[in-house]
Amino acid sequence: MKLSISILMSVFLFFSCLSCGKTVANEPTFSPTADATYREAYNPDTDFDNRFGRTNPGMAETEDAYYFISTLGNYIYYYDKLSAERGVLCGKPECMHDSSETNVDCMGWVRASGTGHVNYYDGKLYYTGYSNYGDSQIHESLYRMDPDGSNRERLFPFTCTNQYFPSGGTALHRGKLYGWGDHPIVDSAEAKRNVNLSCWDLETGESKLIYERTDSVSNSKLRVFFFGSYVYLCDAFFYPNNSERGCTVIILRWDIVKEQLETVFMGEGFGGSYYDIWVEAENKIYIAPIFSENFEKTNVYCLSNGEVSIAVSVEGAYCPRLIEGAFAFLALSNNIEEQHVIITYYEGNVLYEGGWSFDALNELPGEPNWGSFAAVYGDRDTIYIIYYVNDNSIASVMRQCIVRYDIKDGEIVDSKLLCVSKW
Repeated sequence: MKLSISILMSVFLFFSCLSCGKTVANEPTFSPTADATYREAYNPDTDFDNRFGRTNPGMAETEDAYYFISTLGNYIYYYDKLSAERGVLCGKPECMHDSSETNVDCMGWVRASGTGHVNYYDGKLYYTGYSNYGDSQIHESLYRMDPDGSNRERLFPFTCTNQYFPSGGTALHRGKLYGWGDHPIVDSAEAKRNVNLSCWDLETGESKLIYERTDSVSNSKLRVFFFGSYVYLCDAFFYPNNSERGCTVIILRWDIVKEQLETVFMGEGFGGSYYDIWVEAENKIYIAPIFSENFEKTNVYCLSNGEVSIAVSVEGAYCPRLIEGAFAFLALSNNIEEQHVIITYYEGNVLYEGGWSFDALNELPGEPNWGSFAAVYGDRDTIYIIYYVNDNSIASVMRQCIVRYDIKDGEIVDSKLLCVSKW
């Protein structure tokens, strides 16, 4: 399949009119010529690590530990790499931690917002959480603390309305907090959805609206990717009353130095919904539908030289996930014994194909029963999956936990249970 960007120009003005207060861009100005890869452009001291946290819930990694806040956001959890200890990030020796859903005396009780995101930046952990200081109409603020959970401080309140609060996710990149969201709204007595991306200065809390679109569409979702001095957006949606148009995919790029928004690509007729994005190079951008409507084939697409082509296609219905250096196609059924995964390199060569072990979940207390997965992160050597796990011994408890899988020579050589969220 090839979609030329030139034949899509006629619909551009139509989409520009859909934005509310922000245009997508004046015209497609993107010129894909650079060959530098994402890893070559990545600065670990200043840049967001795209291996983690590009969807909900998020996780973060430091040299010594992993950190995790579930989508419920009551507590922050850790896993120590050296000691293999896990638990709530609290240093109180006699604390009961997460023995109850709400423990305000626990250092690890953060009451984070529903984004389920924790970020690590410049030696500190960051998260958005509840505040009741009277300076935020939505009662949300940005917090910062040391990796051991001490020295917690509130940086600034979110003074925006709920529509512009980053409920979809947050990421820290080169001194700014970027946040995106997808909100149902009522416009002129009509139900619509608004998607937007904003950024906040970490020290002043000053905000800037980068992009937004308001439309009567279904399954609208933003995905964001950080590449050096650029922030890429993938805005994918479809019209429920016009299914023949298929899914519309818009890719944009925000230049954080020039503060300019460029249109990289626009196209209709894609299958599936909730498109993810991975920018391997400025002239090699991968996109894939998280949910596919085709039960016979699952595709990952590549945008290069203004054209979209199929990068990898596998037989059967899978949930593709874009990770660093590879594509992970997960076919997770309700039967735990029938799980099947295909992991390929970008070029299509199979890195791993076979079953998927859940043995690491046996470390959970009670009687865990696999439910589903919430997020997939990592790279071609180490994959992290965040699972929803039912606990049959406790009524109405749905745990979230991280399992790390190490892959070598086409085999899963190890699986390890990392952070475990009780609530």
